[in-house]
Amino acid sequence: MDFRTRYPLSPKSVVYAPLTFRMGLEFLRDVPEASLNGIRDLAQYAGIADGAVRTTLSRERAAGLIESEKDGNGITRYRMARRQFDMGLTTIDRENRKGFLLAVFSFAENEVSERKAVRETLKNYGFRKLAPNTYINGEIETGGLLASMKEFGLENSFYLFHCPDIDDPELIRKILALFDIQGRSKELRKFFRDMVSFLSEGGINGDEKARRILYLAPLHYEIGHVNEFPIPAKYLPPDYALDDIHRFFKEFVDSHRVPLRSYYDRVNR
Repeated sequence: MDFRTRYPLSPKSVVYAPLTFRMGLEFLRDVPEASLNGIRDLAQYAGIADGAVRTTLSRERAAGLIESEKDGNGITRYRMARRQFDMGLTTIDRENRKGFLLAVFSFAENEVSERKAVRETLKNYGFRKLAPNTYINGEIETGGLLASMKEFGLENSFYLFHCPDIDDPELIRKILALFDIQGRSKELRKFFRDMVSFLSEGGINGDEKARRILYLAPLHYEIGHVNEFPIPAKYLPPDYALDDIHRFFKEFVDSHRVPLRSYYDRVNR
């Protein structure tokens, strides 16, 4: 199966990929910001219809997540809002995670919407259900979570317990099973093999290399960061491929600066 069929991109991913690269890579900072032509080029490569691209751009601009302005030649340039870009920089530092978090909440039987708000918020922060009204996660920064609970007016019914370490091997096994770490490890190893094959294929020109890098970028972010559980590194399998994925992609981008810059500059005119 073709890589792009196995790992399809959404219209949102296609729109954000060129914008993220332009802001995140220092060697692209002095080229013009992304244009509709540049976004369309990647969209066509990903099999995304032009109408879906325009709809996504309109929606993200209305939400204040993408900004735009015309340059001196009348070409509309797009960039990520700073707050959106900063959120994307937040990654999971597994090496410094030392333990786990337990989240417990208690509501009256008729407080259905309150329970739902807490459950959805916890899921968004990567928690998994451990027992009724009890969720577990690896150690994370809790400022945003607590702020959300206060915003909902639920802080008095919500409790966080920090567990700096667990020395019970059987309990650790159960926690890792709850997060399906073995399944996640297999997924990462497969993705690593597929991405290496996709990027390293011989006989392709510089533009094709650049398109493949841009295509892979949102997949790398989603699979390697967004979907990653904040489990302390010491509890993960020895063949856990996450570090290999990050290292290979970074080194590949660094070694293809010239074709990437050339492509980006040309298609965004």
